[in-house]
Amino acid sequence: MKNKNERNAVMKNFFLPIKNIVSISLYPVLFLNLYLNLHLLTGCSLSSQYISEGLELYDSTYYKEAEQKFLEAIAEDSSSAEAFFHLGRTRSQLQSYRSAVEDFSKTIELDPENSEAYLNRAIIYIELEERRKALDDLNSSIELNNQSYTAFFNRAYLKAEMGDYEGSLLDYDEAISLNPDDPKAYVNRGNVKGLLKDHQGAIEDFTKSLEFDSTNVQAYLNRANDRVLAEDYEGAIADFTEVIKQNLQNIDAIIRRGDLYFRLEKYDDANTDLSAVLKANPKNTDALMLRGDIKAKQQKNKEAIEDYAKVIKLDSKSSEAYFKRGKILLDTKKYDSAIKDFSEMIKLNPKDGRAYHSRGLAKLKLKKKKDACKDLKKAGELGYFDAYADIKKYCK
Repeated sequence: MKNKNERNAVMKNFFLPIKNIVSISLYPVLFLNLYLNLHLLTGCSLSSQYISEGLELYDSTYYKEAEQKFLEAIAEDSSSAEAFFHLGRTRSQLQSYRSAVEDFSKTIELDPENSEAYLNRAIIYIELEERRKALDDLNSSIELNNQSYTAFFNRAYLKAEMGDYEGSLLDYDEAISLNPDDPKAYVNRGNVKGLLKDHQGAIEDFTKSLEFDSTNVQAYLNRANDRVLAEDYEGAIADFTEVIKQNLQNIDAIIRRGDLYFRLEKYDDANTDLSAVLKANPKNTDALMLRGDIKAKQQKNKEAIEDYAKVIKLDSKSSEAYFKRGKILLDTKKYDSAIKDFSEMIKLNPKDGRAYHSRGLAKLKLKKKKDACKDLKKAGELGYFDAYADIKKYCK
């Protein structure tokens, strides 16, 4: 039987975001499970009767009607911690978060040992992005009940959001020890391990999650990301393929699989993926850029330039498209045109030393040594250290 403080806890299972290969965007997806273990009512007081009726309405998702019943219970007995607790739960469902906070605060005032009141108030604070208050309440909840999977799970999520990855990992370890059968905990812990650059550990956690639910697209995506970071491209391709099987319209997964085929020099497979994307959306700049990269790698310079030009036409702020087109123009001795592209990149991204370095090399070809050396030195100042060899060679 669960500890009495595990009754009626509002539990939110937070999934950390799918990690992009390049960066991580923090857009958490919230998963809400409600744990409800009704008390056996003692006595026949009117307040208890209202609470019982309110719980029945709550279970049937009639939250406004349930709210009214709990208010009637409180009108009969203003010292009922149970009535305030259930009122807070109901108002949280109605997204009346500030009122819910007041209700849980009143519960704590009346029943200072109620670990779930702290837990539920913490969850509301998370909704309100008041993280410090949420963390304090989760700490209090765990001090009162150190067997609460829900509290450890949410504190682990919150610590990750606050950048305390080591602390988050410890809490996910504790949560999993309390409930080893929840696949969401393995996914979240895997995300944290990835943030700590333990990619193999992350892969193991995502694999464990998939043992519970082999249809979990998020677990496949996350495992693919960490396999890429671990340079297991074949394994990542297999994961993206599984995602695509489950959702043929997952354009991002198709492009990312195409990118991995490109890295493995499987250009036909890469082009097959990109052709499918561009057939559905000819204006997909990611697919056009990658197809340009493939053409450049195959030394199909004219076709590559055409793809980069399409990207620029669709997105005039794509500094990378200017840079890649400029590099081809430089390699094919079209120096003036290359300088124009590198100059555009510098306007868009003035702190990227690559553009200054490449523009400097193009100027050298046009025998503009003074300006070229100025660009090369700027590239070095910006941290593009390859420029120093050219400075030493050309700028004495």
